[in-house]
Amino acid sequence: WNAITNLQKFDCHMLPGSFRLRIGAPAFMVTSGPSVDYDMEYIKQWRDKAIVFSGGSSLQALLAHGIIPDYHVELENVVQVWDFCQHILELNQDKFPGGKFTGIKLIASVTVNPRVTPLFDETYYFFRDSVSSSFCFADKIPLMSAIGPNVANTIVAVGARLGFRHIYMFGMDCGWRDGESHHSRDTAYYTSDEFKTEKAAGSHTHPGNFGGTIQSTMVLSWTRDMLEEKVRKFGLRAYNCSDGALIKGALPKLAETLDFSDTQIDRDKIFARVREESMFIEHGTYLADYDFDSVMAEIDRYERMILDLCDEALAGEKDFRWMLRKITEIHQNANDSDYRRAYSVFQGPTMGMAKCACVFLNRIEDAVKRRLVFEDFVAEYRTLHQEMTKETREIFAAAKTWIKGGPEPSWAAGLPTLPGYTF
Repeated sequence: WNAITNLQKFDCHMLPGSFRLRIGAPAFMVTSGPSVDYDMEYIKQWRDKAIVFSGGSSLQALLAHGIIPDYHVELENVVQVWDFCQHILELNQDKFPGGKFTGIKLIASVTVNPRVTPLFDETYYFFRDSVSSSFCFADKIPLMSAIGPNVANTIVAVGARLGFRHIYMFGMDCGWRDGESHHSRDTAYYTSDEFKTEKAAGSHTHPGNFGGTIQSTMVLSWTRDMLEEKVRKFGLRAYNCSDGALIKGALPKLAETLDFSDTQIDRDKIFARVREESMFIEHGTYLADYDFDSVMAEIDRYERMILDLCDEALAGEKDFRWMLRKITEIHQNANDSDYRRAYSVFQGPTMGMAKCACVFLNRIEDAVKRRLVFEDFVAEYRTLHQEMTKETREIFAAAKTWIKGGPEPSWAAGLPTLPGYTF
């Protein structure tokens, strides 16, 4: 519902996932790995010679050193993105007395929390890959792929598609040398009681960009792997200025060796080009003709299919392995099916719950006990899908009413509805 709200309430420019012609200007792509604190003076020194992208919490780190980025990039849909932004604004009231990031342009997934968009002067959305809102609403707009798992990946993926393929990576450490220094010290992980993290524990190691060994995690290792793939497949001329993990394909470069004395860029011309090559969407227009009824019909079909499957599973001699094969067929056939959009919403629980059942049902040797557990699983599987389809139908019905001129749904406020919700 974040995507519905953002498209309905705010003007935006839509960024397709296709590649544009190259922009010659260098791009500083800044995230909040711990080494970025040592590079700030050099980023500031050459700031006017490059287009500066911040990502996630690195916005706070840049502002702490008086560096206002040109574009700020967000990936996640969680309410904490707004919390982070509010924390940053509170620390920078002298720079932004109006309570918004004047002069900074937002680039975000259309699923970003809708309270974030009004904090910026100009907004660019993209449809990210692998999320239900993109399957439901992107239509013929190419999806922005390879943007996860971390905002570092998002900056590089989006920037490259905009034409910035001469890039300098700062704070893309993908780990740390010391677990007590896991992010820039000028981020909410150190300056906010709510988000403070004393120490990070690593589970992986990687060779360092400037030697030594870097501690990392599964997600940060994945981030590093994805960055390497983007550098290679996108044909990037990339320099890694981060004192973190080695990123193959990106040339290690100490920030103090940077020299842009002879570089001249026309910042306003670049901004205009990015703007003109993006599709402007006026608020309230994108979903005006959207066929909500067809999606709700898909939800009905999908629910009926799952309920019929549950009924058949308990009839005769059927067992869990038979049901798992049927669930797998539903998954394999989804892209060319008449339930494609509905499946994008329910895929996680549909497949995830079946995988969880594998752990237990494949370990019960007694046939009688295994059958009883299987029957319990089928009952829970049925109930879960009935609850999900009911709630999803209500969301689409409320959206349809709103877009046709009815009241704004409560969820459009972007507030957390239950503890732990990520939207």
